[in-house]
Order: sequence, then structure tokens, then C-alpha cells
Amino acid sequence: MAETGDLVAHWEIPDAYRTKGLIKYEIKKNEGLLNLLLSLSSNETKANEITQLCNVITCLYENYLEQIDLQVKKINKQIICYLSWQECYQQIRIIQHRIMSRSNLGEEHCLILHLCNLYKALPQLVQKDNLSQASFAKDKNNNLEDLFNFLESN
Repeated sequence: MAETGDLVAHWEIPDAYRTKGLIKYEIKKNEGLLNLLLSLSSNETKANEITQLCNVITCLYENYLEQIDLQVKKINKQIICYLSWQECYQQIRIIQHRIMSRSNLGEEHCLILHLCNLYKALPQLVQKDNLSQASFAKDKNNNLEDLFNFLESN
């Protein structure tokens, strides 16, 4: 009987591992929602939801860093110079793959900090893209009106 009890003890999962697993699950769930939102058509509601999701994902990654016993340094907002949110999101995907194949905790720590910076920059790039699309549509409508006015006057 004692052997059965010992066997069960080996299958118990420590709380620290359970917590890390739950955080990773929440990260993946929210990243999936973000991916879905980014694939939909753009509007202001989407931009607000993207901002909220990026903030949640950043907090989850910070919590994960705390769980792996690394001191979370204040995440400095690096200047990220991407032309579009698509480029920024592509970089996020690349870093996510690098985290999966990381060789040590120090490397994982650096990659997660960089990922947090990208998640903080992404909503601004989406907002910038929405504004430029709205401006383009307005200019297009103005050009069409000018053309119709010109045609009517001739």
C-alpha cells in the first residue's frame, strides 16, 4: 500500500508549475483572440479591443517572468520603428517561436521583454493604420466629388 501512495505523490504537480501552466494557457488564449481580431476588418472598436488584449498579454508575460523567479525589470518602452502593424505582428510571431526553442532562462527573459515592448507598440500601429485608412477614404471621396463637380460644370 505504501508503494501506491508513493506513486501518487510522484504524479502530484507543484503549485508553481500549475501556476506557470495557467499563465501560459491564458497567454495562448489571449494571443489567439488577438490573432482573430487582427484578421477581421478594421474599425475603432477593434482598435480598443486590441489595446486591451495587448495590455492583458503584457501583464501575463510579466507575471510569467515573476513565476520563473526572474526579477522583472521595468519594461522600457523601446522605440519600435515598424512601418505597419503587420510588420510588428510578424516580429511578435517570430519571437514567440524563438521563445519555444530558447536555450536558457536568461534568453527567455530577454525575448519576453522584447515581446512585451512589441505588444505595447502594436495598438499604436493599428490605430495609425486605421487613421491613415480613414484619411485615404476621405481623400478618395473628395477627389470623386471634385471630379463630379468638374463634369457637371462642363
